[in-house]
Amino acid sequence: DYAFSMGEIENKHFIGLRYLFGDDYHNYRQGVKYFNNSEYYKSVTSFKEVLDNNPYNYKALKLAEEAERRILISSHYRKGIDYFNQGLNSEAYQEWKLALELDPENKELKALLSNGK
Repeated sequence: DYAFSMGEIENKHFIGLRYLFGDDYHNYRQGVKYFNNSEYYKSVTSFKEVLDNNPYNYKALKLAEEAERRILISSHYRKGIDYFNQGLNSEAYQEWKLALELDPENKELKALLSNGK
């Protein structure tokens, strides 16, 4: 009989990947979970643990880079808000321009910048 329940297939898949990646697989999965929940600092930490053991893990490297990019975007965005709330409009727009360079399709940043012109 070749019928398997979904749980059995997932478990066999997990065991195979666990065998290939060892403890790195847990860290990779945790990093993906954090990334998908927009917990970018935590995801970078998890991916860097994977990369410490296997610097050639392309997926972990690319996801860590993307998480770091999103952290930078958020940082510039928040700094811009802080400056704007202090009445420092020029500084705010400068921060938002930096964020937009990292995320050129961001509609919210485009709207903030167009309102300042």
